[in-house]
Amino acid sequence: LKQILQDTEPGAGADDDDEAKDSAMEANYRNRGGPAAMSLTVEQALELQQDLLQGFSDQGFRQKLAELHRALADTNPNKLRAERQKLILTVQSQVLPKHGFEGSLSGVVQMLS
Repeated sequence: LKQILQDTEPGAGADDDDEAKDSAMEANYRNRGGPAAMSLTVEQALELQQDLLQGFSDQGFRQKLAELHRALADTNPNKLRAERQKLILTVQSQVLPKHGFEGSLSGVVQMLS
């Protein structure tokens, strides 16, 4: 999944800085009293991953992601990161509720915990 979300073409990926900022955001959220971790069985986790993979593999999603990278990667990486997060959340907000998580950033953080 991470490869799909980071790459719009072979060899293109998110900066290590982006990953560090995303991890810091998640840690900050948890430290502020975010939702407790929810346990999934291996089968449930694999089903969740499959549903996310299907959503992120959708041609419309891939096209929008590629457009964002073309428009912002070289000129405004901070805006690219914010817009990419919003786009990714459009898939997550549809998939996560089917697996017991809130369809929001809060639900994403809970899923990753």
